[in-house]
Amino acid sequence: PPSYSSPADSLAPYLPELGQALRAALLDPFPDARREACALAAHAAKALPEHFHLQSESLIEPLMQSVSHQHFRVRVAVIQATGAVIQFGNAKSLDDVLSHLAQRCFDNIPQVREAVIIVMGEWLLHLRDRYSFFHKLVPLLLSGLVDEMHENRELALSYWKKVGLQWEKENEDDIKDKLDFYSAPPYYPQGGGYPVDENTERAKTSVDNGVPFLIAGVWSPYCTFEERIKVEWKPEKETVLKKSEHHNFSVLFFVGLLVVKRASIAQ
Repeated sequence: PPSYSSPADSLAPYLPELGQALRAALLDPFPDARREACALAAHAAKALPEHFHLQSESLIEPLMQSVSHQHFRVRVAVIQATGAVIQFGNAKSLDDVLSHLAQRCFDNIPQVREAVIIVMGEWLLHLRDRYSFFHKLVPLLLSGLVDEMHENRELALSYWKKVGLQWEKENEDDIKDKLDFYSAPPYYPQGGGYPVDENTERAKTSVDNGVPFLIAGVWSPYCTFEERIKVEWKPEKETVLKKSEHHNFSVLFFVGLLVVKRASIAQ
């Protein structure tokens, strides 16, 4: 019989059958079955990272069909599973899920928004080739900084600081002079209410590269509705402006307009 380095590896030959079962269970009419399928998909992704990429792409479509499920616990489970499936699977599927996750930033349930914050933070910290996706992930994490729930704001800020410190460490040679001579801009609040230069640098790059995604992934889903859309102006404009130190102000104005935290649909 073949020898395996770990018990999890012994499941690798059966991944096609597992994937088929998961795809069916993710669309099961019974909500608890969908939640269990999400948990199993996440466990399989973490247990078989060397093999799971072969099946991960096939799970994206059924996951996205459930991400707007009427039961919020299913939505939370789907977001959590999506985070694991892409992180330990094929990151090429990222573009297929970001617009769906962007819509969940507007979810009425704080646990759903919390799940998005966690997934964005974990991807920004651990996703392979994550720097290639920073301009798409950073705006969704920043939206958590102005969440109506204090706990979500603190969670987003915690991830934002971790991401910035990790980026600083990994790019120390490139930004050494900027860090040595850094001073907070005069419009920053007293007491250092915003992360330091490493996040400012990331925000500048993310703002420049992220506008097309923001338009397509955040705004467009609401434009598809027939109802008139009323957008409430929220502090994202201020958040992004301060993180980027007024970098390319004309672009930032539209970024602030597009990255909204709340949208109310007038009937």
